[in-house]
Amino acid sequence: MKAKFLGSTILLTSLLSATTSELAIRHRESQGVGYNQGYSSLDYFLSAQGEENQFIFNLRAHLFNDARAAGNIGAGWRYSLYNDSSRIGVQLFYDFRDYSHFFANQIGSGIEWISKNLDIRVNGYLPVGVHENFHDKKFQSFSGNQVLIKKRFSAALPCIEGEVGTAAAKPFYFAVGSYYLFQEKHRALSTGRALGAKVRFDIDLGQYCTLGALATYDHIFHTRVQGVLTVNIPLGPKKKQKTSKKPSRNLELVPIVRNEIIPIQTRKKSKTPLTSASEEFRDFIFVDNTAPSGGSGTFESPFSSLKEAEKNSNPGDVIYVFAGDGTPHLMDEGIVLKKDQTLASSGSKLEIDELVIPAQTPGQNPVLTNVHPNEPVVKNPGKSKLSNFYFMNPWEYLSNYDFQSYSTDYIQTPSFHQPSDWDDPEWKTWVDLSSPTLTD
Repeated sequence: MKAKFLGSTILLTSLLSATTSELAIRHRESQGVGYNQGYSSLDYFLSAQGEENQFIFNLRAHLFNDARAAGNIGAGWRYSLYNDSSRIGVQLFYDFRDYSHFFANQIGSGIEWISKNLDIRVNGYLPVGVHENFHDKKFQSFSGNQVLIKKRFSAALPCIEGEVGTAAAKPFYFAVGSYYLFQEKHRALSTGRALGAKVRFDIDLGQYCTLGALATYDHIFHTRVQGVLTVNIPLGPKKKQKTSKKPSRNLELVPIVRNEIIPIQTRKKSKTPLTSASEEFRDFIFVDNTAPSGGSGTFESPFSSLKEAEKNSNPGDVIYVFAGDGTPHLMDEGIVLKKDQTLASSGSKLEIDELVIPAQTPGQNPVLTNVHPNEPVVKNPGKSKLSNFYFMNPWEYLSNYDFQSYSTDYIQTPSFHQPSDWDDPEWKTWVDLSSPTLTD
């Protein structure tokens, strides 16, 4: 038992003596490829060195200037060649980034060849999980028979990059390289597809401090220059260095060099027509009883009567009715809706195809009625929210209606049947509830 315990102790001691670790505190300013702010980092580097094999664990945490976070966790393996005059290595990392529109994740891997004077590195990055966000639901204006919106598409970009660097002129380090950002596309908006170049420069100010600079250029993010300050804190007992006239580069402590931040690009496009889920234009037919007769149903030249909108609309259209003069004038013959049509009021917000159109005349709803006996005010309500309208019985319109004194207060009296009172038989006479697609 004692012999086993002693053997285990000797083995553990030898492993600990072959392990080195370092903590780096770093700040990078300012914007880089795929991000627009500087950030501060904590970088923990742990190395377990064998006779020919080196195993690396690397953990990095980043905090942007706007308090959003990012991070990397990964492991690497290096193998010594030619009496440790050079090493080959591979790495695998998981990266994440908290972006304003989504939480990005990616897997990164790389290969490297490092030596006393020359390094060659190639890294690839592949976004995984939710790595894009498409938003085309911001209302801008009406135009013609359409709604103009603003589209926005943000995506984490797959990337491959490489560099060649030299430490021959110690304490200086120079590297040049290139990168390619692959394309991501959604609904005619695309990101990425750019070839870039980069130059990196570091100066070692001693065991504890490093200054650096990085410059990149591509046609998406253009020229971006960063300054980097790193403070290195060795952890554990200090190792004795072999004395020599010119200290050689310690390959065991060469950091893993890779892109820390997931590149994200956002594309915006303004004043584009709203389309339905089937990518077809969503047509709006506008009605305003104060408009001159002979209108075309556009926003600039609306129809003056509800019946004109009925006759000149197609299935799937939105019939958008303005409050007008607040009376049933030219709104008194009811309307028969076609398949999948929406009857919308300017007095309330409209939610359609995940777009929210704010009320154009807040609190002022159109007034509808039907002077024809035994005909409903609205037939086949379809996708309409009838609670956004005021409805008037035709006998009140014919008997009591006074164009001069008619007011909003008057039409809100209990004699008007509101859509909340579905069980009222009289209400069912004037609004046909036969459609199964009623949304109210």
